Amino acid sequence: MYLDRMDYLYDKALRTYCELEERDAAGLSEADCLEISRRACTHTGFFFTWLIRRHMVGAIHQEEPLEAVRLGEMRGTDFFLQYCDGKFREEDVCPEALPFVMAYYGEGLYWRDYVDWVLNTLCDIPLEFSESYEDYLRLEPVLDRALEAYRRGDLL
Repeated sequence: MYLDRMDYLYDKALRTYCELEERDAAGLSEADCLEISRRACTHTGFFFTWLIRRHMVGAIHQEEPLEAVRLGEMRGTDFFLQYCDGKFREEDVCPEALPFVMAYYGEGLYWRDYVDWVLNTLCDIPLEFSESYEDYLRLEPVLDRALEAYRRGDLL
């Protein structure tokens, strides 16, 4: 089962990119397409960064460059695209964290918090930017608060 996939938002990210850059989709380079892929899954990349920094990724990722993501040397988005093939699955999460992830990410509460954060904290629009580590650090407290609310039984 997929919790999310990069291709779910790729077409919207493509249209947004072409509009913002005043480009035709037919003339896009490989670098353009990678940037569009990143924009389509920035939200997932931020969430993966949080999972990695909180040691909540599944055992299937133990041999991968987790420390590079923790230190901000690798984007969570690039990790997600490279090591998860742009697909967020239940096995990407450790069993102890899976109930929270299913309740928060799987039920759309994360998307709600993410969009609110992008609009009101970053003053940007989803699908119009790529992840930066500095931006992630600004989102991290939102995710920590959601986990604490879940543990208290107050996740709404």
